[in-house]
Amino acid sequence: MAVHRVDSLPELARVAAEVHAGSVELLVEPFLPGREFTVAVVGDRALPVIEIELTTPLFDYAAKYQPGAASEVCPARIPDALASRLQEAALRAHRALGFGGDAYSRTDFRCDAAGEPMCLEVNALPGMTAMSLLPLAGSGADWSYPDLVQRIVDLARG
Repeated sequence: MAVHRVDSLPELARVAAEVHAGSVELLVEPFLPGREFTVAVVGDRALPVIEIELTTPLFDYAAKYQPGAASEVCPARIPDALASRLQEAALRAHRALGFGGDAYSRTDFRCDAAGEPMCLEVNALPGMTAMSLLPLAGSGADWSYPDLVQRIVDLARG
């Protein structure tokens, strides 16, 4: 799977032709040029908002794993009202997908040109490595990594 940003119809036609030649599906969506955030939910609790600050136009594979291409700030330096809005939206998305108090997830948002956050996706199995966003959110809630793991294990025990 590849991510392409196109800025014209001829560019889109070129990418579509390349994709069609590879017999894979093409998903086209508008580019959201604003800030990027993610919110983890553990059980019934939304953790602090993380902002992903990019030095590249997209948070693609290279940006995610290339040193210096992105920094993650937790808690995000945003007004409390925006943080609450993002946390509530993450909780609503978590619940809408049937996840309850016995599950965890992470919801990604990107803002449009007017600063309005749009939900990009809900990750039903967010990463748990030392460099992953869920442990970073846990640290923003003053949870150590072992605390986070124990909370997730406790969710399964019900």
